[in-house]
Amino acid sequence: MKLKRYYFYLVAALALLIVGLIFVYAGSAKGLKLASIFEQGNRSSHTIVLSKGGFSPGNLTIKKGDWVTFTTTAGQQFWPASDPHPTHSIYPDFDPKRPVDPGKSWSFQFEKEGTFPYHDHFIPSLGGTIVVGHASEIGENCAEDTQNQYLCWSKMIDESLRNNGLNSAFSLVENLYQTQPAFAGDCHLFLHKLGQAAYEEFADKQDIALTSASAYCGYGFYHGFMESLLMQSNNYSKALEFCQKVSAEMSQSLSDACYHGVGHGAMAVGTIDQATWGKPDSLVSKALAICNKVADSSVNVARCASGSFMEISSYLSGSQYGLSADAKNPLKICQAQTAEDIKTTCYAQMYPVLQAVSRGSVPAAIKYIEAIPEDNYAEESVETLLGSMAGINSDQSKNVQACSAAQKRLQAKCISGIALSFMLNGTPNEQYKQAAAFCSTGGLTGIERDSCYDLIVNESKNTYSGSQLQNACQSLPSYYQKKCL
Repeated sequence: MKLKRYYFYLVAALALLIVGLIFVYAGSAKGLKLASIFEQGNRSSHTIVLSKGGFSPGNLTIKKGDWVTFTTTAGQQFWPASDPHPTHSIYPDFDPKRPVDPGKSWSFQFEKEGTFPYHDHFIPSLGGTIVVGHASEIGENCAEDTQNQYLCWSKMIDESLRNNGLNSAFSLVENLYQTQPAFAGDCHLFLHKLGQAAYEEFADKQDIALTSASAYCGYGFYHGFMESLLMQSNNYSKALEFCQKVSAEMSQSLSDACYHGVGHGAMAVGTIDQATWGKPDSLVSKALAICNKVADSSVNVARCASGSFMEISSYLSGSQYGLSADAKNPLKICQAQTAEDIKTTCYAQMYPVLQAVSRGSVPAAIKYIEAIPEDNYAEESVETLLGSMAGINSDQSKNVQACSAAQKRLQAKCISGIALSFMLNGTPNEQYKQAAAFCSTGGLTGIERDSCYDLIVNESKNTYSGSQLQNACQSLPSYYQKKCL
């Protein structure tokens, strides 16, 4: 008995000694590595399966450091990635960067806490949410909940859409834009989501009621709708039918936006074939072939092409699908085009690439445009560049200065590009007010002012109708009212 007690005390003492050594050893580099191995052993693995009905489980709560494996039973490629679509910017590492083949899986270790909504990049309407660790709850007041602001807005819009329909969601977007200044930066992406949701309704009922609200926030609605239609159904005749419906029922600008949206979807369809990755000419060729199948006129083919070039410009600037922007010659895709109208629209849509290679500097981006020998291409390029980069701040003095320093042939279109930024991204239904206020500021030459107001006239005619168009026209100086009404 005494011997057994002796061995008991000996084992206990050795155990205490080992524990003490572990604490000391854990402070060393080798100790940290050993501790990491022990920690990994405590980490859990989870599986999420994508079927034709969606991800299961749709909502999953895990611990920091846990692994999640994604598989599919749908019999086709899938691509799980964090919201928002298509940028995946909430958690950029949560993205396999390429499709996952049927029968294979992709695993990701979540190394930071938070709430991470995700989706299938090919069918963005299919999604779910992964909560990692002790994520803070999403508040009811999105203006104050700065930590989860995007998620807060997303929750509000999703609930409005689910409970009250598309028009209610559009009204909410308009209200958020007018009351929460920070919302403007994400507005286009939220309109993408509404477009995706509208396609699901359209696919089910074969019809949806359109409103002028589909023009909000740079026409993101049509980008999301057409990408979903083409990616999910590959039905070119249905895409044409929808755009013809828009042409018959809505304004010219919305008809243009519809075909432009087809172009976004056409380029996205091309990326499904991984043989096209890293080959911009091949992607462009495939997208333009779809544009020629969908569009019913050469004008609409060019509008469709504009969406395709904008999409591939985003791929180039974001280094997606094996593509990257060439800082020495960022516009070479456009130089390779032969048809005049296609070449023009290409130069007009390369602003994401120019913004990337210039690192967000307007003067540096303009320098690339100044190297374009043809005036018409250079003018189109500089106007859309400023339309994208100028923003909607009341103080545009730096951008005006950049326009004044540009080549003389570009100055007027550079100024009208600032007005374009207000017309594309300003407060819904009141874009003309901010644009007109800019055009009336001092320091512009007569030619620049004419170009500025002419832009508002053309955009107003394309965007508004009825009393809204009348209000927009009457806000302009009398000379331009005559052009507008």
